[in-house]
Amino acid sequence: LAFTLTILALSKKTRSKAMDSTLKTFVLLPLLVAGQDSQCKKFTEIYNDGTELCEKMWGGAFKVVDNDTEAYTMWFFDSMNPNDKISQRLHPTGDTSFCNLQYFHKGAPTPEGDNFTECHPWKEASCCNSNIANAEVLRTGYGANYEWDRCGKLSPACERFFVQEGCFYECSPHIGLYRKWGGHACDEATDPGCSNTYNATCDPFSPSYIQGACANEHNTWQVH
Repeated sequence: LAFTLTILALSKKTRSKAMDSTLKTFVLLPLLVAGQDSQCKKFTEIYNDGTELCEKMWGGAFKVVDNDTEAYTMWFFDSMNPNDKISQRLHPTGDTSFCNLQYFHKGAPTPEGDNFTECHPWKEASCCNSNIANAEVLRTGYGANYEWDRCGKLSPACERFFVQEGCFYECSPHIGLYRKWGGHACDEATDPGCSNTYNATCDPFSPSYIQGACANEHNTWQVH
């Protein structure tokens, strides 16, 4: 999949191969959110097609696009990361020498060892380490009710899609350009869902957090 992040964007060509087949057979909760209705449904009962799944499942973080030169790829086998050129094209002043997101992420992208196999495209410059780049950790790491197979076993192809998305989010240094609060790619004039300003007192994960002090909670891990 290829994603152009303004909201992060996916290429329609590669989206269709993985996601249209996924829509036909697998089940998942309409939203992976704790406390929601626990009834499981087929993807076809929730989304009209693979594009809609990609654009809605992650809260509007991704946008599917036709032009691959304007989009990031979620997986690659080249020796060089093709997303480097995309960021240079879309955000020439953006800095990918550090990992702007803060969840399981490192401070800066660094090479990983030979045991870094699950998320191998990012081996040479990764924002995650081998402890995170593991299918089981990616499946369970975000807490109860966020597992992608909470409604039952997925096919290998479908599960691989979620592993690849997890690797992309956790390991790619380019994702940090699109952090919702304080991200380089945020344009408040055209995207009111983001902000160029990050305030630690508004971040529930920050030691400086003050409950009720901010109208909108900020965080260092969400992309827009």
